[in-house]
Amino acid sequence: MKKLIIDLSKNIRDIIIDEDTNVYALLVPEEKAIYKNKFDIKFKNSGLSAKIKIKIVLLGKAEIEFEPTIVVPKELIGINCVLNIECLTDTDESRLKITPSMEVSNPNIKTKHSLTISTFDENQMNYLLSRGLAWDESRKLLIDAFIGDIIKNIEE
Repeated sequence: MKKLIIDLSKNIRDIIIDEDTNVYALLVPEEKAIYKNKFDIKFKNSGLSAKIKIKIVLLGKAEIEFEPTIVVPKELIGINCVLNIECLTDTDESRLKITPSMEVSNPNIKTKHSLTISTFDENQMNYLLSRGLAWDESRKLLIDAFIGDIIKNIEE
């Protein structure tokens, strides 16, 4: 299975799926960054499978507008696509607008998408602080834990 690594800090036009593919994507913008991106995930052949995992970390007053669209032409059959987006934020001051969508004309295609948005777990943060870690160190540790699976796949 092909592995594709995407740096979401760069503007992406399209992700082309032309063989079975695992896609790993990561975005950790600066604390006051504004990030906007709209792109398509396009299937080129029948019988393909794709698992797309995207992780986004919002810090401070970062703003993100993000619109990935799964596109499967109606003549393709046997497509199986899973789009999973997970977001973590450290504050309620960040702005996040994520709109995953699908353009699928064939009812026999298997596609699904999910989106999870969470904030730092206060109990985890307090635990780390109570063990003598500074606030910045604790925050970094929680971020590293959140993005660890993506980093592991990038490094393999």
